[in-house]
Amino acid sequence: MVALAGLESGVITPDTLVSCPGHFALGNTVWHCWRKGGHGTLNLRGAIKNSCDVFFYETARRLGIDRIAAMAKRFGSAAGSISRSQARRRETSRRRSGISASTAFPGSSARRSAPVSGKQVRG
Repeated sequence: MVALAGLESGVITPDTLVSCPGHFALGNTVWHCWRKGGHGTLNLRGAIKNSCDVFFYETARRLGIDRIAAMAKRFGSAAGSISRSQARRRETSRRRSGISASTAFPGSSARRSAPVSGKQVRG
């Protein structure tokens, strides 16, 4: 879903390179790739082939939550429509992580911003 939204919006191309050191930091939260030492630098095909978490975290950060939700909604996901209580919980979680809406999701509306899902480790 993230790759498709990235390609369609022009945020990435099949040749876009992202470096995977094995982790992705946003605010004061770190998400880890499944491959502890990372994958090195990958393009989209390599990211899909190796299931590189960091490539998709970075692509999602560049996209913003609104474009991801719009793509998910086109595929019938309920991600595009969440309740007010769910939105409040996500906003509270994002604030506790120390991530501003504009930093986490450029171009998105602050009310509907939510952290990129991943394995959360606090330091």
